[in-house]
Amino acid sequence: IERSGKSKSELYGMSNEWMVKTFIDARNVIQFSNLETGTISGKYLMFYSPPNSLPNSPEINFYSIITIYVKDNNVQISVDPQGNLPRYLGMEMYTMEQMKKEAEDLIASYEDYMKTYKKF
Repeated sequence: IERSGKSKSELYGMSNEWMVKTFIDARNVIQFSNLETGTISGKYLMFYSPPNSLPNSPEINFYSIITIYVKDNNVQISVDPQGNLPRYLGMEMYTMEQMKKEAEDLIASYEDYMKTYKKF
């Protein structure tokens, strides 16, 4: 995403703000943040299924690593799914299509935030 006239430091701050506003679930965590390298990385919960009423049913979580790269005038975001898509008793609980749609929505949210950001 190009943001002409924005320094690496400004874009880094904007990106960090987006992550804080987007990572609202306590299971979402910014894991690495370094202005010098222009990198912000975090674990994002894409899918959650609580244990159900069946005995010994597991809690199921599926995460992606969200990484933002920042330099003067430009930012880039990537969504990297972690592990296999969740299944329970042989049934697919979260499909590749659902994961792709959620990743696309995250990227679109970031792009919109970066393009419309206004400092108060």
